[in-house]
Amino acid sequence: MGHLLDVAACTEVILEREPPKTLELYARDLGLEPAQTKAWVCALAGLHDLGKASPAFQQKWPEGKKRVWEAGLTWAVDPTPPPNDISHSVITEEVLSALLEGRGWHSRAAQNVAAAVGQHHGYRATRQDLDAVVSKEKGKGVWDRVRCELFEAVLEVLKVGEAPKVSIYGGAAFERLAGLTSFADWIGSSLDFQPLGDDLKAYYQRAKEMAADKLNSVFPTHAGMNRSAPVERARAKPVLQPAGCFGIPLGLWMNALRACARM
Repeated sequence: MGHLLDVAACTEVILEREPPKTLELYARDLGLEPAQTKAWVCALAGLHDLGKASPAFQQKWPEGKKRVWEAGLTWAVDPTPPPNDISHSVITEEVLSALLEGRGWHSRAAQNVAAAVGQHHGYRATRQDLDAVVSKEKGKGVWDRVRCELFEAVLEVLKVGEAPKVSIYGGAAFERLAGLTSFADWIGSSLDFQPLGDDLKAYYQRAKEMAADKLNSVFPTHAGMNRSAPVERARAKPVLQPAGCFGIPLGLWMNALRACARM
């Protein structure tokens, strides 16, 4: 839960530092007012790791597996072991779309946004990948309930309101959400650990403060991150960075900015 809220908080801080035009584009994508748009976009980005609540992911760390089993999160059939295990990002895409539909999203739009946040590690799941997300990989019963609880908790903290009525979420809209999620995940993954506690809203506010500090430390010459319009930054020659945890998310965010610049 902590990391989901960390990334949602990072998303909000990034959007608050962007020119107003950026949020306006996300609002047009969703057909919502800017304030509600920001809530939904932050929630969606935060839910990128929902697939970690699964046997496929929890099997990877013996100590972690022991803890979830003690909490009643078990499985009767072992999931596919590493290195051929099912990625948590693919499981996110598979389970998130159904949860969004249950909240009132149109089926295709739910699938689109689930795919966008699911590719936060830089690759798009294939149909074959998604078909491999069977019960032994994602878990059922208590696993479904836990994912639903996480989903509802994130939406409650962000106060998302009613679901958007858009029937499709593709093209530049898809790029914008995918890029922002990946970038926010990179920042969120670098935040210092803080105890979750019982007050999730208080946790979220602390996470926003930490996210602001982290962005200022990573981009010291662009602490405002809103001194130039997206079109200007998208046209600028990017600085080449090493591949890995930095290169992929920043590259996707630059693609998102280019999607803004094309509008």
